[in-house]
Amino acid sequence: MTIKEQITARIESLQENELNELFEIIESFVKSKSGSQVSQEKPSLMSRLRKIEIDAPADFSTNLDQYLNGEKTIE
Repeated sequence: MTIKEQITARIESLQENELNELFEIIESFVKSKSGSQVSQEKPSLMSRLRKIEIDAPADFSTNLDQYLNGEKTIE
């Protein structure tokens, strides 16, 4: 007897009110499995890079060397 057949046999022996409770348990199980698959996926490099935020002046990229040398300061 396969596992599916064993499960089916046990389900057929349940009362109607027990079936409602079992259905809720199965729904919860399915949701937890689908949620865990999504959380296990590694985010792509681009999605991680998009999250980076820099708090700098508007001319920071064009005058980076001046900021590094101390010729300009971030106020």
